[in-house]
Amino acid sequence: MLDPISFEQGAILNLAGAKLGALVDSPKSWPARGDLRLDRLTYDILGGDAVTAKDRLRWLALQPGFFSQTYRQLANVRAESGEDTDATQVRIAAEDLRYSRYGPLGRIWGTFLKYTIAYGHRPMLTVMWSLAVMLLGWAVV
Repeated sequence: MLDPISFEQGAILNLAGAKLGALVDSPKSWPARGDLRLDRLTYDILGGDAVTAKDRLRWLALQPGFFSQTYRQLANVRAESGEDTDATQVRIAAEDLRYSRYGPLGRIWGTFLKYTIAYGHRPMLTVMWSLAVMLLGWAVV
């Protein structure tokens, strides 16, 4: 268990552009929302108390803004460690954020893509939708 870190007097944690072999941390050591800079951070291994994709997505949400590279990095590390489901969850979360920045039509299109094909990250959903269209067509005919 890692000891909590206290960020005082407007301090931020700036890891932008850093290259780490291992990143070991704990949610107790995370700064407040907006006080974490991770853009262009690369690492090979994640360790510590935040072990799920949900935890790490909360960690990425501490950044001021959306940086697609940080999501790709996390997804790649999760996939390389054998956590393919977590990697897919991170990739889908990144697409959710990306489409949410495109205004109302972008959000509608993003929602459609998410629930129909999961932005292409769950290709087997296309089989389900194909079957649904075939059954609907059969029922109509």
